[in-house]
Amino acid sequence: MPATQILLRKNTLSGTPYVGLFGLATSAFVLLPPALKEREMRDVAETTNARPITGTIAGAGLWGVLALANQNGVIVPAICETREMDALKRNGLRVERVDTSLALGNLIMVNDQVAIGPASLPKSVIHALESVLKVTYHGWNKAGTGLLGAGSVLTNRGFLISPQFDDADIAWMEEKTGLLAVATTANYGDPWIGNCILANDHGGIAGENSSPAELLHIDEGLSGKNE
Repeated sequence: MPATQILLRKNTLSGTPYVGLFGLATSAFVLLPPALKEREMRDVAETTNARPITGTIAGAGLWGVLALANQNGVIVPAICETREMDALKRNGLRVERVDTSLALGNLIMVNDQVAIGPASLPKSVIHALESVLKVTYHGWNKAGTGLLGAGSVLTNRGFLISPQFDDADIAWMEEKTGLLAVATTANYGDPWIGNCILANDHGGIAGENSSPAELLHIDEGLSGKNE
């Protein structure tokens, strides 16, 4: 059965092309910083077809860097203030704060079924992934580049991976996710694609500096056209 088309746009968030730093999208909601331009907020809502929720972590809107989320809930690091958590809960979200200073979004890729990150991840974070996000966690035990979250974009239907990972690593990730990966850069050559793309099952926003060739790869990977 052919893959259905996703809605893919180029844009900025908070005035920069690094849209994955500031936004965190799930199939149900998308977390965003409060100080967005009206056009940016509208485009995110239309592209992802998800409910936009604004908020901060320790006063910053770096959702893609610091937090993890899927349709089941949100995991935030220890620096997230109680009032910030309460604001998310008032929007009907399940939120768990874990006792770590790690930039969780940079380290871990997650969708509604699985999460992949460092084998050395603290047990409290793994427990939160399994109990709050309700996913199976797979620890990746390899020296060198361990920023899987910053180097990938994972949804329930698509998988993008940075070309800096080798074929054996990618094959292992494909086995764990059940998705075929498409290797690409974004924002005209940036390998840290998780910082440059905001996406869920419905659509994606690529940083406005992304080239036509990169957009083709991003569309292929997020749509699952390579399966």
